[in-house]
Amino acid sequence: MAHRSFYPFAKPLNEQMQTLKIRMQAHLSSVDRVSFVKYYPQHGILKSFAESEFGTWRLAHHEAPLRKLHHLSIAASSATPRIVDDLHDINHCQRIQTLLKRGYQSSVAIPCYDHQTFTGFVFLNSVKTHAFSLNALNSLKPYFEMIQFAVGSEDHVVNSIELMAERMQCLMPGYSREVYSHSKRVGIYSQLIAKYLADAHEFSDELVEQISVFARYHNLSAIPLSAEIDHDRCHFSDEQEALLLEHIDQCIKSADNIVACIGNPVHPGVNVFRQIITYQYENLNGSGYPFGLKGSSIPIAAQIVAVANAFDVMTTHHPYRQAWSVTYALLELEKQVYQGLFSRECVNALREHQNYIKQVINKYPEHCTGVGLM
Repeated sequence: MAHRSFYPFAKPLNEQMQTLKIRMQAHLSSVDRVSFVKYYPQHGILKSFAESEFGTWRLAHHEAPLRKLHHLSIAASSATPRIVDDLHDINHCQRIQTLLKRGYQSSVAIPCYDHQTFTGFVFLNSVKTHAFSLNALNSLKPYFEMIQFAVGSEDHVVNSIELMAERMQCLMPGYSREVYSHSKRVGIYSQLIAKYLADAHEFSDELVEQISVFARYHNLSAIPLSAEIDHDRCHFSDEQEALLLEHIDQCIKSADNIVACIGNPVHPGVNVFRQIITYQYENLNGSGYPFGLKGSSIPIAAQIVAVANAFDVMTTHHPYRQAWSVTYALLELEKQVYQGLFSRECVNALREHQNYIKQVINKYPEHCTGVGLM
């Protein structure tokens, strides 16, 4: 039975924001931009999440601690909108300077709550100064509720998939602390790559988060794969090829079961989840599995996770093979880029952040060695 706490048919959040902005303008013509910034209480961080203006990618992928944003902290704790009549008055930070360069002159932040728990802000911007007042905002309250429901719907779908995938993964034979650590590292590496590619590919914050979450559950099969299969990506023996195809088939069936259990919503997050599961073993030169797709026919989310997973396999220990250093693993990935297996820009993202990668490895270290953890 389908859940009713999310839209069964949903467009990407950015498209929903654009539609709602147009509807808001019928009540308040000075609304030129609508965005939602989500609050992550476990880290005390505000992160940009959805945006009505597709041409303002420089405003995406931004985060800041709420405690350092004094006036927003007051707005969140007092449940009172924060209105800025002229952004020039607070242009001391890069974020405001970027808004001004885009032509926005005024702003309002409306705090949002779910059962009295602060969840983030709806931001409105205008190209005019003194564009907003508390009286004018009252007419927009139904739209603020629609935005909160749209974001909550996105969260519910992603969180439902995450919860069920986590349970399924924990019940897989051979689940261990190392499987957990591997999943965390692959998710972090995938997020790193997605953010690196975001401007060039115009990724939304919503998509970056989905890739980061779903990358952790790229392996939902009871059939373990050896490090050689994950590392080599091609030139398999008949036995290895049959094993890989069976592994992929089980992963796809697991994903289908999860999506069916949450009501088969037609949702962008579901598409990203299935893309990662289905196409992560495709190679850019067409030598991959299960369909032999080439180049841009392979979804970018799957390309990202393929590189993240292969890198983690290379930098962890396995029977009969020691872990490679970060530098050596990157050289091997470069070789596979030359062979036509991996995306160069995905590998470049890892190369540009080697210090951060080492911090990730230290934070989520190996706990044991074994075969078939990937």
